[in-house]
Amino acid sequence: MYKSEVYGKNGIVARVVAKSISKDNFKRVFTFEYEAPKAILAEPSTHGMLAKNAQSSRAVPIKKMIEQIRNNPVIPVHWGKNQAGMVAGGEINEVVKIKKHTFDEGEEGESMYLLRDVAWSQSAKVVADLMEAWEEAGYHKQIVNRLGEAFVMAKGVITATELDNFFHLRYHKDADPSIMELAKCMWEALEQAETTILKAGDKQIS
Repeated sequence: MYKSEVYGKNGIVARVVAKSISKDNFKRVFTFEYEAPKAILAEPSTHGMLAKNAQSSRAVPIKKMIEQIRNNPVIPVHWGKNQAGMVAGGEINEVVKIKKHTFDEGEEGESMYLLRDVAWSQSAKVVADLMEAWEEAGYHKQIVNRLGEAFVMAKGVITATELDNFFHLRYHKDADPSIMELAKCMWEALEQAETTILKAGDKQIS
């Protein structure tokens, strides 16, 4: 049972498992469960004060990962325009030109022009097909599942006694849009969750 649960854009979720304060020294502890795009998991890892763990691609069956990519692939929270630096420009909705070639060497074939969302969906399907081919060839999920990481969600847990720095950097307009959305959900979930007051020897019960 969660103390609070906040759903954000494109399947991003934050849930407060525990939120407590010590009656003796007023120290706080927060524990979250979350679901977010696999591709952003390096972002929380830069915060050394967070105790964290996340779902590994090596633990997910290939077929399950392929199913998610085909039926419910991760979609970018913000379709930013390319520019110099780490922060994307304003959102765009340009047609994507994709070359109609295969792995065969030789002359380049024609190109097709796809709407942004269609091009992303087709990219996910191509990746899923490639993963299936590698699986059928006998390769392990620790290899095959890496191909699909841009299109899948991962579950994780974060525990912390202090979150000011995390929110200062990640709940910010210059942060990656997906980690900003996760941070927003975590902030709102934390605001909604009731605090449990504990004294020495007490156990937190969520």
